[in-house]
Order: sequence, then structure tokens, then C-alpha cells
Amino acid sequence: MQKKKSQHFVSQFYLKAWSACGEKVYTNINNAPVLKSTKQVACSNYFYKIDKINKSGFEILLGLNEKTVFPLKGLFEKLIYCSYMFSLAELIDLDEQDTKRLDAFRTNIIEDFYCIIENGALEAIDIILNKKYDSFDLNGYQDMLRFAVYQLTRTSKTRENIRVNIQGALESKGIDFKEYQTISTLLLSEQITLALIEKLYKIVIIENKTNVDFITSDNPVKNLRSVDEHDVELFVPISPTMAILIMPSEKSQEEKDSIKQLLLKSEAIPNYYFGFKDECSVGEIENINKLTSSNKERFIFTLKAEDVTKYQ
Repeated sequence: MQKKKSQHFVSQFYLKAWSACGEKVYTNINNAPVLKSTKQVACSNYFYKIDKINKSGFEILLGLNEKTVFPLKGLFEKLIYCSYMFSLAELIDLDEQDTKRLDAFRTNIIEDFYCIIENGALEAIDIILNKKYDSFDLNGYQDMLRFAVYQLTRTSKTRENIRVNIQGALESKGIDFKEYQTISTLLLSEQITLALIEKLYKIVIIENKTNVDFITSDNPVKNLRSVDEHDVELFVPISPTMAILIMPSEKSQEEKDSIKQLLLKSEAIPNYYFGFKDECSVGEIENINKLTSSNKERFIFTLKAEDVTKYQ
């Protein structure tokens, strides 16, 4: 097993929507637009490498996993047990080859998990980009929600926000945040996704028909609501001409209850999960791009060189 050194926190297939050739995007380097391969951006060395966890961390993660559902619940459980076993492996005298295999496994497994999430959303994103809206079903809806939420939580910026909020509580239990956070971030992402599905959140398509492109960044998903608010509203640029808004349902509680009953019975349901936004003006697109730029960690990504100069 080959160890993956460079690991992406924004997927390459997502960024390629901003590439004229399918391989390179414009980004800001030293305040100037530079054309870079998607392989070279939004990545960091050994970003997802799993550290060992102690027994306290192991038990907390298993408890968090009780709030997820199959099939991902089974994968999470395996990740948690593997992480705990890494600490036990130190007690075993491994030969050089086994040590290298174990190190590669620890390095690759989380990025491989994110690849599962990305692959699940490929069809839904393709449907949106190609405007084949009649093909957008409940599976695509859930895959798209999951992709957006996992992308929201996987960047360094969000990880730091999580660390600020929970590190003290973990340390009081003898748990190192660095050892705990990689898997706990996945569990948090899944719990948020399931909550949005349960609350019947809606995906709203924004078709950009202006001559001003959407841009994206190394932290591409933006929550438009205040952190103090109970609900979220996620803006996700999908391409220079398409974006989605994931927002709370506008239906009454009675309507929601009726839809949930239909879902439980696997009966035909009205399209509660998909809609369209009114056409945006040039000014609205430019304001959205400024918001995307302000949400970046370090870099924006654009289809046109001049947009780097305009929005960085």
C-alpha cells in the first residue's frame, strides 16, 4: 500500500469545474493570478493521518457513533476500533514491512473515506451541472447534503473552530484533541447531515445567467446563518454558472409530518427537497463572490485570471 503524502481537503473533481482544460485553475499566489494544477491546491501533507486514541477517546467516539445509522455507522465503528488498535500495536514487535503497512493505513484511510462521500455525490452534481433536474431524486438529495456538510467540516478553518470549543473539555478527560478530532469530525458531519435530512431541508438551485462567474475557495461551503442560530443555511458554489443553497424547509409542521409518514411507508411523495431561486443580478453574484473570498483560508479558485485580481 502506497502512502499518500499530499491529501486534499477540497476534492479535485469539485475544483475541476473551474478549469478550462480540466486540470488547472487560477488562484492567488503573491497577490497575482497563477494557473495551478488541481493536484497542487487545497491540499496538505498527511492532513488526515490518524493518531492513536486512548481508551477514554475510544469510548466517547463509540458513543457518538450511536447517533449515526447504517451503512456508514459500520464504517465509522471500524475506523474507531482501528484507531484504538494503533495504540495497542505499539506493544507488539512489528517487522519493518508490517510497520510500513500500518503507517500507510493510518495515513490513507480517512482520505479514502472522504472519497466515498465524494463518489456518492458525483451523480447528483452531474445532474445539477447538466440541468437534468427530472433525474434528481431522494438519493441524490441526501448525497448532495452529505457532500456539502462533509466539505464544510473538513477544512483547517472549521477544525480550528471545533478545537476552540471542545479542546478544554477533552483535556479534562485526558484526551488529546489531535488524536480525537479526525474521526470525531466525520461523526459530527454525519450527525449534521442526518439532522438536515430529518428536518426536510431543501436544496435550492441558483443558475447564474450573468456574464460574471461564481468563484470558489479552499473553504468553499459557507454557512449564511449566525453560529448562534439553531438552523443553518449553506451556500455551495458548484461551478462558474451554478450554485446551491441548502436551507430550512418552508413547509408547515403539518405538511412536514405528512411527508415523513409517506417516507416511512415508502410511498410517493411531493418534491419537498428541490427548488429554484429567482434569477440573480450581476450585483448579487459579485456580492456572493466577495462572501466566498472572505470565507477562504488562503486561496480562491477561478475560471478567469482577472477574477483572482478582482476578488482576492
